[in-house]
Amino acid sequence: VVNRGEIHLLIAGNGTQHEALTSLIKELKLEKKVLLIGRKSPEEIVAYTQNAVVLAIPSLKEALGIVALEAIAAKRPVLATKEGGLPEILDGRFGVLVEPSVEGLKCGLETVLANVDNFDFSSANDYLRQFTIDKMVDNYMALLNNN
Repeated sequence: VVNRGEIHLLIAGNGTQHEALTSLIKELKLEKKVLLIGRKSPEEIVAYTQNAVVLAIPSLKEALGIVALEAIAAKRPVLATKEGGLPEILDGRFGVLVEPSVEGLKCGLETVLANVDNFDFSSANDYLRQFTIDKMVDNYMALLNNN
């Protein structure tokens, strides 16, 4: 979230690192810039995504990358790690892939923010069609029929 030139980080979810993050936020005196917003409903996630400047996915493990697809649908640039299914999902037109490290995320965020208006979402709808449930089922059936 950008407010008067300031960037605020919203972290959604209730992961195992909640207590550690809370302590770190307090230790670094970032309570006004970093907010742990907890688990959100699908509707709330859509609203947050639509209002984000950048959607960051700092995953160490990520099976498919549905969050990246949601960000692309909302026409928001994505910063994601090169983990799991994310490299298969995130096309360079829509975001940046980085190594899953503090330095990778830092450099990636700087890149995304410097180019936030240069990402091209004109083909996003066509791109997302390859990830529909029907398309995935067709791909699974094709694999099954070839074996």
